[in-house]
Amino acid sequence: MEWDLEDLIKALRAYPADHPSPVTWEPCSHRWDYSQLAFVVTYEAGTVGDLLAKAEEANGATYEGYKGGDNLMDLKTEVFATNCHSECGSPIGPHLLRAWLGPVPVVLPEGCRVDGDERCFVDDGAIVSWVAGGLLIEAGRPVRVGVGPKVLHWLRTGEVTP
Repeated sequence: MEWDLEDLIKALRAYPADHPSPVTWEPCSHRWDYSQLAFVVTYEAGTVGDLLAKAEEANGATYEGYKGGDNLMDLKTEVFATNCHSECGSPIGPHLLRAWLGPVPVVLPEGCRVDGDERCFVDDGAIVSWVAGGLLIEAGRPVRVGVGPKVLHWLRTGEVTP
């Protein structure tokens, strides 16, 4: 599945801005098709906030093509990752982003208390509930996860236990 700039921005916004990233990038015109957007990837530590800022900066920006010409990028422009300006890149999509960033972290809200091992409550009502089969329900939308003591600790704190 290939993403456009709008898909990429939406996916990056799902992460906390301070979530670590093993890459940074700079936007440019794609070598293969100048009307497409490429991000020149550098394997240096950064944050999702850094990636998001560069992606948002590309919306409405004009980049010069490899052999000249100005190319306006917008939210519907396809996005690619490349190692340098003179190479064709690979499409950016959910698999590449997850390989770089891992899953979107979930941390239960402050003040969450557990009633048995099935429901988590905060003062204004049920926020998250799960069943032994690993069905996590958040804001009425089911999402499959495995729930055990280590996962429960991770959901509460964001810390991974050995």
